[in-house]
Amino acid sequence: MVKYVPNKRNLAIAIRENYSAGMKPKEIAKLFQISKQRVNYWIHTPVRQKIRRGKISRKEINMIVKWAKDKPIME
Repeated sequence: MVKYVPNKRNLAIAIRENYSAGMKPKEIAKLFQISKQRVNYWIHTPVRQKIRRGKISRKEINMIVKWAKDKPIME
């Protein structure tokens, strides 16, 4: 049994782990105190990964600017 963490993504992961461990949606709904419809939603809906873009460093910006200045514009 996986503990509930109050975060939408962590809840979905916990629901899927319990479901794959053999628990029924009704039991999972009682465990997390949510509706059975919500449990079925998270079982059948893919969980999206968080993608965070990294910052571009000053060195990388200078490299891009230099590259842009060196390349001639094609017409």
